[in-house]
Amino acid sequence: MSTANGSEIIRDTLISISRIACSDNNSVKLILVDQSFDDKVYSVLCDYVGVIDFVYIHALKRGLSHSRNIGLKVIYDSCDVDYVCFGDDDCSYEVELLSKIRHTFSGGLRNLIAVGIYVPGTTTLTTYTKRGSYTRLTRFNLSSCISSISIFLDVRALRRRKIYFHEKLGLGAYFGSCEELDFAHRLLDAGFTGSYYPDIRVFHENYVGYSQEKTYRYAIGHGALTRTFLSKRSPAYLLLAGLNVFKVFARFPIDFLMKRSLYPKRYSLGFCKGFFEWDE
Repeated sequence: MSTANGSEIIRDTLISISRIACSDNNSVKLILVDQSFDDKVYSVLCDYVGVIDFVYIHALKRGLSHSRNIGLKVIYDSCDVDYVCFGDDDCSYEVELLSKIRHTFSGGLRNLIAVGIYVPGTTTLTTYTKRGSYTRLTRFNLSSCISSISIFLDVRALRRRKIYFHEKLGLGAYFGSCEELDFAHRLLDAGFTGSYYPDIRVFHENYVGYSQEKTYRYAIGHGALTRTFLSKRSPAYLLLAGLNVFKVFARFPIDFLMKRSLYPKRYSLGFCKGFFEWDE
């Protein structure tokens, strides 16, 4: 879990983690990477000594993908865990999360699981994940099944590949989104197999709408991701890149004519900027 100046919101998340049902053979470990420039988050975390098994790391370099990679390196080098997920500092979990995850992985047929993200206190899916039914994960449905906080991975499979998030993508980077989709696509490229399970629940507030600036920053990341598809030079990724470009420019006149508050012009400009400026 990464946080930056999240002392006002992280307590609810810590309470949720502390309530996940464990047993003698099953437990939860939190690796918290704190990018704050003060000790407020650490002070909150200290209230959970003996309640949550945690590793605390203070990292002054900002960037969501950078902080997640710090946590992944801990797992690769020294942390004895079976599964990993990537929490936000304002999400929460159902009490039976651990038992459901272990049961789902137990068949050994998959090493990647995506779960449903729900509005807290409801059975309503957020716009982060849009599908209400089980489905096998493919390159063509990742964008409707995957969000960063909904990914769960088998650590044994992950250690063999040692895949990291691309630090030029994601919150805090110039290409400010799509780090989780890039990560998930590279997992599939490396031979990971997985499915989407909406009956396993993570909770997060739904977004009401993006500002013009946030729309623009997100679109830059989307354009960059589409450019990475072209660099893979495979028929599937060429088709994905073409579909992304088509969706952007087909959506622009529709949004404009229907007067939707999605800032289609800003999104299109941001997409083009990310697409043409991306450089591995």
